[in-house]
Amino acid sequence: MKSMKKIVSLVVVTVIAASTVVGCGGGDSKDENGRYTYSMTMYQTSTANPDAVQLKAIEDKYNINLDVWNVEWQKYDEILNLKLAGGEVPDIIYVKTAAAAQKYVDQGVVAPISLELLEEKAPNILKRLEEDAPDILKYYYIDDELYSLPSFSVGAGANGIPMVWRGDWLKNVGINKVPESLDEYEEAFYKFAKEDPDGNGKNDTYGLSRSGLIAIFAAYGYVPTMGQTGTPQGYWMERDGKLVYSSVQPEMKEALARISKWYADGVLDPEFITGENKGGYWAISHQFVNGIIGFTCHGMSYHWEPKAFVDSDASSSGQDRYEFEKLNSEAAESLEISGIPPYLSKETQKTYPKKEYVRGERWMFSKSLVEDEEKFNKLLEVYNDIYSSRENFEFANTGERGVVWDYEDAVSTNGKTYKRTAYLGDWKDEEYRKENSFSFNLFTPSFPEAEKIDTPRDDWAIPRGFDDQYMPNNRLYVSLPSESKYSAELTKIEEEAYMDIITGAQPIDYFDEFVEKWRASGGEVLEQEAEAWYEEVNG
Repeated sequence: MKSMKKIVSLVVVTVIAASTVVGCGGGDSKDENGRYTYSMTMYQTSTANPDAVQLKAIEDKYNINLDVWNVEWQKYDEILNLKLAGGEVPDIIYVKTAAAAQKYVDQGVVAPISLELLEEKAPNILKRLEEDAPDILKYYYIDDELYSLPSFSVGAGANGIPMVWRGDWLKNVGINKVPESLDEYEEAFYKFAKEDPDGNGKNDTYGLSRSGLIAIFAAYGYVPTMGQTGTPQGYWMERDGKLVYSSVQPEMKEALARISKWYADGVLDPEFITGENKGGYWAISHQFVNGIIGFTCHGMSYHWEPKAFVDSDASSSGQDRYEFEKLNSEAAESLEISGIPPYLSKETQKTYPKKEYVRGERWMFSKSLVEDEEKFNKLLEVYNDIYSSRENFEFANTGERGVVWDYEDAVSTNGKTYKRTAYLGDWKDEEYRKENSFSFNLFTPSFPEAEKIDTPRDDWAIPRGFDDQYMPNNRLYVSLPSESKYSAELTKIEEEAYMDIITGAQPIDYFDEFVEKWRASGGEVLEQEAEAWYEEVNG
């Protein structure tokens, strides 16, 4: 593994390249105005307008053209892979997973970035990474070369997994404190299922469903594929200095024994097999919103935040809270939300690394762009400027202060007064903002040298533990050499075993047979590769 200095430099280059993400493909000549055009893909929740005012402002300031490819997010990988197979390669590529990154390297459509170039052209990118995640770049190497720049956001509650309780249900069944230990969780779950917490006289409620299982597994120290929402993936975690696969650890047998009893006793939602989301926005727990279960970990912390300011529209609260409030406005006041999972005992309670910013999401750059030295240098210079100050970063992502927005004093729902962003002129109109906003960045840094602006999110999230990462983190940040060969079959073996044990189709001792089968079917090969990678990175 390269020296940290070299890693950092390489990272910077990648970061800048990623930021520039826009254009018609590397190698394009300048237009009649002397501008390079950069094609890009990016994370999108709505279609980007090529004539957006903010997009044009960025182009004019930096004398570049940005060509944003609108790729439907739900089919992002499928559509992008078809384009790449057809020879259409954007300059800057937003990549969702480490496996996809490896694939693009193998296909030869992306190129590594030199450390020296990053140090020369984009030192501010390296500076920001060093401030917030000094070791992050070492995780984005493939074949001993830096191919990606990370995508992450610094901030309390930005990516925390929530423990959400129906506080009114707790009170209705005689529980006067939010459960903390796993035994207390279990007591509440049984009461939710057996003591009519909603008072409708029917036996139609449960303790938890699929998403809540992440908290239960975490109490035992590991998170298997089943204990996840969004896009489930196998979790690799550190154990005795080595990287191990969570789903085959002996503690998971203990967790499954407890969960299978809950299922047999009618405490676990029988529809847990299909999950809590029944369509629409992925983060909505319909089982919780509709009063079927009284506990969930579905979504992220920001999906459960209350609206920030007294005069904000109700829809400005987190998506889950908003949907819950529409059906249960009174009960919404009783929601209890925390970022701290249960523990087996005070002696064995586990906490996990703080500020873990390594993600599967990342930025990569086309081979043609990197090989066009002048064009690529221009991109790096643009992003070097954007990351030079909070002011420049805000311009690239929110617009010019005093023109698009400014700060104003506003009273929060927590009773405190904060400075908040207020849009000006035409930008006050929501439809205008949808048509004319554009955000241009690789990652969101802290800018520690700038004056910190306190927010209602900070004061809501930090006391609840969302500034620390209490949940286990996946510590494998690359695609293993044999992953594509074995992963599909291994995932199938794992899912079937966990489901069969929970539902009683197999006895708890079947877990041992599952572990043997998993290892014999390629899992042992992946364990060896993961251990070798981990030793190399941390050696």
